[in-house]
Amino acid sequence: MRISAVPPEEYCFGGLAALDLRRLNKTLKKRFERAKFPLAFAGVDISLNLFNNAIARAYWQPHLYGLVVGLTPDQVEASLSAYYPVRGRAKKPLYVCHCRKLTAVLSYCIKPYFSRHSGHRDPDNGRKNNEAQPLKGYQMQELGVWLDQYEREDRYLLHGCRKRGSRIVVNPAVRAELLGHSDRP
Repeated sequence: MRISAVPPEEYCFGGLAALDLRRLNKTLKKRFERAKFPLAFAGVDISLNLFNNAIARAYWQPHLYGLVVGLTPDQVEASLSAYYPVRGRAKKPLYVCHCRKLTAVLSYCIKPYFSRHSGHRDPDNGRKNNEAQPLKGYQMQELGVWLDQYEREDRYLLHGCRKRGSRIVVNPAVRAELLGHSDRP
C-alpha cells in the first residue's frame, strides 16, 4: 500500500531548527511497530507551504511518504488514522491506496530535492489550487543548514527490513511471513 501522511506539527519559516528529524523518525517507526506492519519503507519529505507566496505566513511541513507491504488499505488506514487528524490546513492528512507504480513511490521516498507549495485561489472559478515550485535561495539556505546536521538515512524509515551496505534486505522472518511460510500459528 502506498501511504502519504502529514503529521500535525508544522514549523514557521525561520524556525525549522525546532524540528528534530531523528526524534520524528523514531516516533514514526514506533507507530509502524505498534501497527504491526510486516514490511514498510518510507521517507520523510519536507516542504515550505505558503499562500499567495506570502512568506509571512509560510511554514515548513514534514510529510511521510512510502510503502506498507502485507496489509489492505483499510488495515493501514485504521492503524494510522488516529495519528493524523483532519485539521484546518490538512483536509486529508492520511492517504492510503494500492501502489500502482513501485519505482515512482520508491524514488519519491529518496528524492534529493524539496519544494515550496504555494496555495492560491483561481481568479476565474474561486477554487483553491496548490502549485509545487522550487525553493528560493534563502529558503534553501534554511533547509540546507537544517539537513546538514543529519545523515541521509535519518530521513528513511525501515520496518521489517534493514540496510546492509548499499542494499535493503528484508528480515528472514518477515520474508517467510509475506510468502506464506511463517511458523506463526
